[in-house]
Amino acid sequence: MNNTLPTQSSLDYGSTIERTYTSSHPKVLQYTEFFGTRANNFGIFDEYDKNFKPEKERAVVVGTQWHRFSAFMPWFLCQAAAQVSTNEKRHYVIQTAFEELGMRESTEIHPDMFWSAAQIAGATIKDQDRLKNETSVSGALDYLKETILTTHTDAEVLGLLLGLEIPAVENIDEIFRALSHSPEVKAKVAETKFFKIHRQIEIEHVRLTISNFLRFCKESHEEINFIEGFDKGLLFWKRFWNSLSDLVKTEKLGVSLK
Repeated sequence: MNNTLPTQSSLDYGSTIERTYTSSHPKVLQYTEFFGTRANNFGIFDEYDKNFKPEKERAVVVGTQWHRFSAFMPWFLCQAAAQVSTNEKRHYVIQTAFEELGMRESTEIHPDMFWSAAQIAGATIKDQDRLKNETSVSGALDYLKETILTTHTDAEVLGLLLGLEIPAVENIDEIFRALSHSPEVKAKVAETKFFKIHRQIEIEHVRLTISNFLRFCKESHEEINFIEGFDKGLLFWKRFWNSLSDLVKTEKLGVSLK
């Protein structure tokens, strides 16, 4: 058996061409640490992780609700690309949307690939229908939609995108951990293309959004606007994961009462 991890290029996911702000650029490293520390201070996962236990109910909650978020993101990213004021900025923003939509392969749209992984973990269409309008997650998604639609500066749009990307590695770890409620399921989920791809590309997404800050936010007011957008992205994540924490408790209670 070949245990070599796939690379971005072997998965047909090449990095965005970058001539200045590469992953080893001192400013990229500096601001990745700066924004990472700021994100950690928000405690995005604190409530969700407090009583974490691998279980079927958690897999159903995370499977259905991450799919809702994932299905929303292509629209969000295309809207963000439409709202920035130059084609150069649009070029960098649209890269992630292109990936989420499967690039040149319509059968690899990421929300669809994720749902296949969630079904391996036991989530069903019936669960999806039952939980598709869960109010606290709906509130978090509505907040994110309203935020992008009412954001009027390029810098704030770019900051919001970094706020959504900065915990990307942790997000993927959390959803994988939630779906893996047994050793057998864990092994099968790990082999899905969704997780193979996202374990390779998320660091590049963070670098790309850090480079947007360095490339396009040179003035002090742009830096301030960027950070305002960044914090709004983190607030979304805190609301989202807190909502999932509450929903797991509700699901477990529902099962115990049956």
